[in-house]
Amino acid sequence: MNKFTVLTSVFEKEGLTKLLLGMRMIAPTELEIISTGGTLKHLVSAGLEVVPIEKYTGVPEGMDGRVKTINHRTAAGLLRKGAQHDEFLAMVGAQRIHMYIGNLYPFEAVAANAASTHEEIIENIDIGGPGNWRALAKNYVNGIVVSHPDQYEMLLTHFQKAQQLRVEAIPLGVREDLAYEVFRATSEYDLAISEYLAERKTMRVEE
Repeated sequence: MNKFTVLTSVFEKEGLTKLLLGMRMIAPTELEIISTGGTLKHLVSAGLEVVPIEKYTGVPEGMDGRVKTINHRTAAGLLRKGAQHDEFLAMVGAQRIHMYIGNLYPFEAVAANAASTHEEIIENIDIGGPGNWRALAKNYVNGIVVSHPDQYEMLLTHFQKAQQLRVEAIPLGVREDLAYEVFRATSEYDLAISEYLAERKTMRVEE
């Protein structure tokens, strides 16, 4: 049986269950969802069957949540271009990941809050999310990268029109636009972090 595998790890969970429940209605036996802890609990509570990320990676989530999706199996699944990569996937125990749905820790909002400590701000620098985004954005010809809840309805409409869960159900131009949104968002995210640290550097010099 062919599986359509979705990896998801989101901070903002609004709309996610509606998208995945809609996809499940199209192909109930084909949809496979892999997810991290908080997102997994959210999806399971909505009646979705979900594979815990640690079952896929073979490594438990750890270090106070700092390590979840960062793993060679995750990277391999997202970056697979075609059958020429299947031998490597089999060797490391990975599988193709057709779609990644993610959004990032709210660094800018936390940094803008006067009550936030420096440690809290630094802990809201997302590492795994941007990496997963960039991997599948680079590989948009072979996958679908989703970076904002505003994209969910459009994607579900395409899947419903095709009446199947396939990467090709989302037009190539749309997948390229989704990749653009990722690289735009990550550049803005990194700029916000660098500007925050630059401000601290300026303050130290002035002292």
